[in-house]
Amino acid sequence: ILIVAYLGKEYHGCARNDSRDAFPTVEGCLWKGIAGALLEGEEQNNNKKKVAPTTTTSSSFSFALDIRKNTNPKSMTRSSRTDKGVSSLGNVYSLLLPDCALLEDELSFASIVNRHLPNDIRL
Repeated sequence: ILIVAYLGKEYHGCARNDSRDAFPTVEGCLWKGIAGALLEGEEQNNNKKKVAPTTTTSSSFSFALDIRKNTNPKSMTRSSRTDKGVSSLGNVYSLLLPDCALLEDELSFASIVNRHLPNDIRL
């Protein structure tokens, strides 16, 4: 479960309209941020294990690629959505993330995702 707060002034609503992200949406930024965090987390795990990156498709890479191809992750549900320019202090999302998202704790993952998000969107 992710709880997301954002200032909606710069966005065309919360819900992602299409995978091209022709208009900026909160979900478009969120999925890109999660994809970036998953790829960063996988790289960190590989460095800790002293493992060279593999050429096989990882679950992080697959998830990131799926986000770029599709409007939303298949497992995603949201509690609500907002219109253009509307802010939120606590939209709730539920989605299944790859196992590699399990870092030391949830706050570590949220911190990594936040580094990949614009300043006006936070987990």
